[in-house]
Parts: sequence; C-alpha cells; structure tokens
Amino acid sequence: MELAILIGLQASGKSTFYRERFASTHVHVSKDLFPNARKPQQRQGKMIAEALAAGLHHLHHVRRHPVA
Repeated sequence: MELAILIGLQASGKSTFYRERFASTHVHVSKDLFPNARKPQQRQGKMIAEALAAGLHHLHHVRRHPVA
C-alpha cells in the first residue's frame, strides 16, 4: 500500500504531475473531483478510507491557497 500526497498552490501543476507519474498506478483523490459536494472533506475522507480498505495505491491531492 502506498500514499502520495501532493500539496501546492492552485494551478501549480499537481494534477498534471499526477497524470504524468501516477495515473497508471494510483487512485486520484481530490476535492476538485466533486466541486459541488456539500461536504467535500467528508467525501474525500471516505474515498481515502475505501482505497486503503481495498489495498489500493492512492494519491491525495491538497490544494493550498497563498497566504497574504
């Protein structure tokens, strides 16, 4: 089992990095995948738990906003 966490500013290339390096081997877990969800953090947590329970490799994509 493996977990990769990508953290970065919006539009910094996290999704592109995932597609280029992890798409064939990892499940992509990102709040960006369900922008209209009322509780995106809970849904994201559920996806991570399901991937771990299934023994899948997964990638957690964290978007960070710049600090002023």
